[in-house]
Amino acid sequence: LDLTGIPREELEAAVLSMAHPKIKVMRKAPNSKDIADSHKFQINPGYTNPRAKVPIPTLSIKANKDPNKVDPAIFTLRRHQMDAAIVRIMKARKTMKHQELVAEVVKQLI
Repeated sequence: LDLTGIPREELEAAVLSMAHPKIKVMRKAPNSKDIADSHKFQINPGYTNPRAKVPIPTLSIKANKDPNKVDPAIFTLRRHQMDAAIVRIMKARKTMKHQELVAEVVKQLI
């Protein structure tokens, strides 16, 4: 795992895709949807496919990330959008109370 440099989540998704019940390019013991360090994988010697390219469906594993945590790139994009809305409003109105400004920004961004 450390030698490949592949993140664990991506590696788990790729390996589980190849051990999918419809494909069975690889065997997994024990046969379950999750992966632990004690689980074993091996190439399935009985696998045959007449096609030269074998379509393997990619599995999307749900990450255990905090759903309220925002990606930094998205956060900076939202911040720039808020700043632009504030500049547009203040250019039009020149002076404004903070409460009114917040309400107007929210109204523009929603």
